[in-house]
Amino acid sequence: MAWSRNQHGFKDTADSYRTFKGERYVGWLVNPSPDLIAAYRAAGLKCRRIGDELFLRETDQEAAHEINETKEYLK
Repeated sequence: MAWSRNQHGFKDTADSYRTFKGERYVGWLVNPSPDLIAAYRAAGLKCRRIGDELFLRETDQEAAHEINETKEYLK
């Protein structure tokens, strides 16, 4: 699969990925809040922060969308 490039010739964060212990993690967010990361982890989702970017296990994307929509992490 060829990844798209932005106007500067680089991959956008959404097109980036990393592999940790054989599992693929996709570029998910830049500058995520600690509360959101805690909500993901409390729900059993696997994520890794590298610098200011958050990478989420590829198979956890649907569950992360649900958490984002409920905004439970803001309470």
